[in-house]
Amino acid sequence: MQPKVALSQKEAKNQIGQYVQHYNESRLHSAIGYIAPKDKLENRDMQIFKERDHKLEAAKEARRQKGWKCFSPLPPKRFQQKQAPSTN
Repeated sequence: MQPKVALSQKEAKNQIGQYVQHYNESRLHSAIGYIAPKDKLENRDMQIFKERDHKLEAAKEARRQKGWKCFSPLPPKRFQQKQAPSTN
């Protein structure tokens, strides 16, 4: 949402109300798993996670069928830190 300059108190209250509605009903929040607070409060979070997982699995399968690699979220081993040798 782009900030606007309110020309009256009534307009300011309306803009704040719109922002609060957007923040609670549309905006995804990382702290609660990238869902909207309204969805969390209405116990729709598990259903959303389940649907999200299903879509991700379908996308992975589509990539496998095309012969594309499915990349791991971890970097390749050559980029991972080496463990320090033990001093026993």
